[in-house]
Amino acid sequence: SGTVQQTPNHVLASVIIYNGKLQGSGTIISKGEKYALLLSAGHNFNGSAEDFWVYYADGTYAKGTLLSVDKEKDLAICRVDADTIISHSYVPSLFPKSPSITSVGFTNGKGPIFKKLKYKDQFRDVSRNCYVWKFSLESGEYWDGDS
Repeated sequence: SGTVQQTPNHVLASVIIYNGKLQGSGTIISKGEKYALLLSAGHNFNGSAEDFWVYYADGTYAKGTLLSVDKEKDLAICRVDADTIISHSYVPSLFPKSPSITSVGFTNGKGPIFKKLKYKDQFRDVSRNCYVWKFSLESGEYWDGDS
């Protein structure tokens, strides 16, 4: 007999993105009635209003649409139909009290690969009106496809 384990939401919320010749990873960060939002690296996209494919941890996939890219911060926000997602990850405005966090990436298209990050610091960036979190890597290395 086997042990039943529930897959953590942060794993289910991690997706692979196929955008033509570009491949990367992203995280579903919110879900509304019609659409869910996906956060990814801006360098996974060439321009705006692009359609691409989003592959979920269970092997299903859906079409995604790029909404906006911030090239300076290398971030992209996209949308997918809400009824296609299997989970989303909560993004707090303040970092939790736990000193470590699990990172999920698709290094060179393989994964998901888990790495432990250690929380170092948080500060409020007044010019951008947001919090910035600093981490150090506890194990492994970061490569192409990690986010």
